[in-house]
Amino acid sequence: MALMELKVFKGTNDKHAVAWAVAALHPDVVKKLAILNVPHPAEMKRALMGGNFSQLLKSWYIFFFQLPFIPEQIIGTEKFFKGTFKKMCRTPYAVSKDDVQKYVEAYSQPGAVKGPVSYYRAMFRGALSTPELPNIKAPVLMLWGEQDTALGKELTYNTKKYCENTFEIHYEPASGHFVQHDNPEWVNGHLVKFIKP
Repeated sequence: MALMELKVFKGTNDKHAVAWAVAALHPDVVKKLAILNVPHPAEMKRALMGGNFSQLLKSWYIFFFQLPFIPEQIIGTEKFFKGTFKKMCRTPYAVSKDDVQKYVEAYSQPGAVKGPVSYYRAMFRGALSTPELPNIKAPVLMLWGEQDTALGKELTYNTKKYCENTFEIHYEPASGHFVQHDNPEWVNGHLVKFIKP
């Protein structure tokens, strides 16, 4: 979740990469930035382009999303969401059947799958030509579930160099990629403390 002028953007972690860019390019609209299990784009680019073989393997889904038509047929199904949350959450039943049905309902709307898939296609195709972002001027909080199967913890180690203001990071050893589902109390506690004036 990204806090922009104390407004919460809800959704999957993919929005956080966009939040990094908004905070860097539009510092006037970002008072504080909280990031959950998404590295700074420069660190992700460095890992994928610099030979981090472990991260390349973990990022197989980015390459899968480059295929025409096939991802659109798979994403959004009940089987897809159940499998995704089972693989990426470390707490059994962190996402309820009702939650899964809400995702399925949302993604079954006309054109709903195109946006998320296009996001990954554009990210991949623009990786070589995208300029580096300016440093973040707002205070940054990064929360990271250490059992993430999609993103390596090493992607967090250099984050401070992209932050001009305060930067704090907290690791949750038992949580996966969706740390907000695995340990909502831990996440909420850090978020409340961070956003308080």
